[in-house]
Amino acid sequence: MNTTMLYELYLITEKNDAPDLATVGMAMLRHEHPEITQDDDKEMRHFIGRHGKELAEAYPDRAAFELAVEAGVRADRGAEDR
Repeated sequence: MNTTMLYELYLITEKNDAPDLATVGMAMLRHEHPEITQDDDKEMRHFIGRHGKELAEAYPDRAAFELAVEAGVRADRGAEDR
């Protein structure tokens, strides 16, 4: 998971007072970063769907946000191992 892009998604959504991350915020992020593929987009949206509460609680503290992303990645790996 690209922590930098996820954090930037939260920033751009907040900066533009967008109503949500997954659709409006993601469209704004993709406009700023055309290198984001549809697979990247889907992966980020699904990750936010699973871990959005923790990410929102950590934002805007960058260090806490990075820890929340790491915890989410570990949780997803643990779920795959089951």
